[in-house]
Amino acid sequence: MAVADASYRFIYLDIGAYEKENAVSVFAQSTFGRALEDGSLLLPQSGDGELPYVFVANEAFPLKPQLMTPYSGYNLQEEKAMFNYHLSQAQRVVESAFGVMVTKWRILSQPIIGKPETVDCIVKAVGVLQM
Repeated sequence: MAVADASYRFIYLDIGAYEKENAVSVFAQSTFGRALEDGSLLLPQSGDGELPYVFVANEAFPLKPQLMTPYSGYNLQEEKAMFNYHLSQAQRVVESAFGVMVTKWRILSQPIIGKPETVDCIVKAVGVLQM
């Protein structure tokens, strides 16, 4: 699970969950997810007339004041479809951040053979260097 800024730098990276684990459960148990939920995440304050800071998630996540998710369903009204399009563009930032990381650190371009703890440490180290 990761959060990246517009410059493709990770600002939060949670390593160690297995692919079969539900992303929403991993998020809810993460320090980031708990801090976002209880309001203790230190986000910049929005000024008058400014839009608030929000995070973008896929449709599996629940909509929350600081967590934007796409509209579900097919044949959406044009405004909702456009919103989903722009939201998906924002989601691509974190995907691109992973792409940059894999390109820079070739060890990540193939399965890493090793103990799970060792692999977690490798990925964490690369993630920190990407920050």
